Amino acid sequence: GKNWSERIWDNNQMFADAVEDTVTVGIMTGQRYDEMRDNLLHVIGLDDTEGARYRSARLVQTECAYVANQGHLMGYQAAEIEKYIFLATLDLRTSKICRSLDGKRFLVSEAQPGTNYPPMHPWCRSTTMPDMTAEQLRKVPRAARDPKTGKSITVPGDMTYQQWYEKFVEGAK
Repeated sequence: GKNWSERIWDNNQMFADAVEDTVTVGIMTGQRYDEMRDNLLHVIGLDDTEGARYRSARLVQTECAYVANQGHLMGYQAAEIEKYIFLATLDLRTSKICRSLDGKRFLVSEAQPGTNYPPMHPWCRSTTMPDMTAEQLRKVPRAARDPKTGKSITVPGDMTYQQWYEKFVEGAK
């Protein structure tokens, strides 16, 4: 009894609710991304094709990143932390936007997901940390990926994506 537009908006709301429920339950019960993906496929009645699994996995992982980063933001606000440092993943899969933001400082009061606060895009793996002095930051170990071996390495906490790239990619023999 509804027109096409009304049916679409009802379906969009049902889909949004299914995503929210799946991610909320998944996080609260400690489910892995692939378990949440499969639950979402089951709840919304999509087939188990490669494309549907990929899109569901992208949505679940991006929404989980959003929830985790919003938790960090709420912690900064509760602790009255004024600034945060944007942290991109130090590997060759990192997006241009996240590379360009790595190491930059922003006001907590101006945090905007997709603008200066993660997630910046689907599949975003960036995060943040509270602001600290250069001396403190230098002492904090930071994880990175060695592009030659593919193994995890530790670099100084004040190393930016650009510095990592110059040393481990451009500087590698």
